[in-house]
Amino acid sequence: MKKKIVSICLVLAILAVAATGTLAYFTDYDGAENTFVFGNISIKQLEKERIEQSDANTADTNIKDFTQDKELFPIVGDPAWAPDNQNWPTGGYTQLFTDALGNVEDKFVFVENDGANDVYFRTLIAIEQGALDYTTWDYVVGTVVNDTHYDMTVIATDVEIKGNEYVIYEFVYNRDNGAGAGVLEAGLTSRPSLLQVFLYKETTQEQVALLDGNDDGKLNVLVVSQAVQTAGFSDAATALDEAFGDLDATSAAAYLAEYKA
Repeated sequence: MKKKIVSICLVLAILAVAATGTLAYFTDYDGAENTFVFGNISIKQLEKERIEQSDANTADTNIKDFTQDKELFPIVGDPAWAPDNQNWPTGGYTQLFTDALGNVEDKFVFVENDGANDVYFRTLIAIEQGALDYTTWDYVVGTVVNDTHYDMTVIATDVEIKGNEYVIYEFVYNRDNGAGAGVLEAGLTSRPSLLQVFLYKETTQEQVALLDGNDDGKLNVLVVSQAVQTAGFSDAATALDEAFGDLDATSAAAYLAEYKA
């Protein structure tokens, strides 16, 4: 009886080997888990002014956050450039009006690339036009801008944004601190686009009343910056149009209205 049981077990073992295939021979395998890192696009819009508005102080540390509701009066004196350039904490410098010209107010608009990848960007700036026609407005409101590092275009005039009329500028960044044209590299901050704002000396209180289209006693300036990846694109204009669509009065007004408080 025991021999019979042993024989049956041996037959079952042989059948098991036949059913499962070969259990030996030389074998090997290899594999990998492949990953891609997601690109990261992130910017911060920075608005600054000088701590000491003085021709004698052009240090790159002479910069602080922009102060809201500074009083704006017509300029006193004749427009003239400062004897020395203002140095920026981001590197580089720009010429501003001399402080002998009274009532010119600083408003420096920078963009910081705080993401992981390079970007192209533009800044849209809308300045209140109110009930003034554009020709008159252009002789009332003055600006100092950086047209060396930006391609500046007046996108539209007499554009309504939440019940008020504005003039809209587009500033497309066309340089950075040494890389390709228009590229703002990760970790860098641009030169400023808008620099200073003022009222021409011939401005009257009647014109200011018309300029103040929403009757809040202020010159409203709306600013929004837009960025897109550089990867896959050859230039800033192509990349921005592809990402945000062709810019016109309607789309520019919509972007600015979204960020209006």
